[in-house]
Amino acid sequence: MNGFSQFMIRLLIQRQKLFRKGSKVITILVIAQFFFTLAFAVEPGWVGLKKRVQPLIQKGVLLVAKDGELRFHYTTEPDRKWIPASTLKVPLALYALDVWGEYHHFQTEVYLRDNQDLLIKGLGDPFFVSEEIQLLGRELKGKIPSKMRHLLLDNSAFIFPLQADGVERSRNPYDALNGALLVNFNTVSLEKKTDGTLISAEKQTPLTPLTISLGKQLKPGKQRINLAEDPALAQRYSGELMQAIWKENELEFTGEIKNSLKKENDELIFQYKNSKPLKEVLEAMLKYSNNFIANQILLSATLEKDHSSIDFESSIKPWKDWWKDKLGIIPEKISLVEASGISRKNRLSEMDMLKVLKLLRMHPHLLSEYQGLKSKTGSLKGVYSLVGYAGNQDEWEFVLFLEQEKNTREKIAKEIFSFFSNVTE
Repeated sequence: MNGFSQFMIRLLIQRQKLFRKGSKVITILVIAQFFFTLAFAVEPGWVGLKKRVQPLIQKGVLLVAKDGELRFHYTTEPDRKWIPASTLKVPLALYALDVWGEYHHFQTEVYLRDNQDLLIKGLGDPFFVSEEIQLLGRELKGKIPSKMRHLLLDNSAFIFPLQADGVERSRNPYDALNGALLVNFNTVSLEKKTDGTLISAEKQTPLTPLTISLGKQLKPGKQRINLAEDPALAQRYSGELMQAIWKENELEFTGEIKNSLKKENDELIFQYKNSKPLKEVLEAMLKYSNNFIANQILLSATLEKDHSSIDFESSIKPWKDWWKDKLGIIPEKISLVEASGISRKNRLSEMDMLKVLKLLRMHPHLLSEYQGLKSKTGSLKGVYSLVGYAGNQDEWEFVLFLEQEKNTREKIAKEIFSFFSNVTE
């Protein structure tokens, strides 16, 4: 029996005793106390929570729900559609799971042309990293001649280059462009010593002629840069890295790295399946808030239904259809232009996100912790968001969207954690 039940029994006994004494005044007071206590016993002290978070929210919203039912809602602008930033990756993860399921493995096609050229056709694998290229090389061994002429790259599944709204032409990893056949999230990780010596910052990733050339322009230290300044370099690097890694598997190329479309007479050797299932890819995407992975997933999901060249415009429509079919949200009521959250044109309400969180409970492993809360953050200049679960058993859903100069997200998160650590409803 919980504390509230014990309280009710004691209160009823007390009431009976008072009636026997004929004290009507005291009885009225007891009844009044009963209803007052009932109101605050059923619901936690929301007034106290409001007092704590209100000074921290100059422009924003905080809602709390349980099993999708609204319990607390404070907003400075009712009916506003907010910028979700990287919390948009949460509904994107659910969308991916609906399209493929947790144990889906992204694929890359391998073809042989005239028994002398090797063609790799990308299908948008978001996790085509050095380790996967190594595994692919091992599978190639014995299936093709050890010496090939040209390495042919088919990047045609997506229109290339693909630059999401909000992505800038910088060397920052989060500004990496998307494409159907790109390696290591379209980034290069290098370390330059003070004496000018250049090494790869990843032991599994060898240096290539292109990375050596790029390294000459860098300052000393460890850096991860993207290749967005020249999209042609991204494709070149993909080929160079494949050649460098496969050389370890005794596979060499005597010719060039070329872009080429798959031809009708090309022989399909096999379809390489990424070693990581979708659930692990999504966990990495959310943990590290990887923009490249998010938009690769969005684009690849469209490829499942439409095998023509995919771009962001064509990939958004089926995703919006999913919001309608799965969540009951009218597409016209939200604004979506890409899936990573980097665009300020993405807009949705706190109630929209609440519907997402209710479904996310089916996949509790996806979210990491922030200030003790199982949650996902989102950040842009002047935009700070946090969505997830609170309570001792993560029984409370919460959505925090802030669009203000001062970042008070951490303080609010601490208040939420503290408050719900003591709620025992």
